[in-house]
Amino acid sequence: YLGGTITVHLATDRKQAVLDGTTLHLPLPPEASPRQIRDAAEAWLRREAQQLLAASIGRLAAHVRATPPKLALSFAARSHWAVPEA
Repeated sequence: YLGGTITVHLATDRKQAVLDGTTLHLPLPPEASPRQIRDAAEAWLRREAQQLLAASIGRLAAHVRATPPKLALSFAARSHWAVPEA
């Protein structure tokens, strides 16, 4: 994550995924399947990517005094990773 390593921890006491230092706490039971773990981690990473990119684009837009475009992430195999929304 952002060039570093994070550890995934399954935490039934959590209602949502939370990054605490280098540990990503996922709201899953210990018996969660690898697919459930992957899906939960991917969902958290997508939300983080959306927030980080939107903040970066907002800062750049403010710097040039422009309105930031809407942002949508695409994970299609043959497209750009971040594309402006139409």
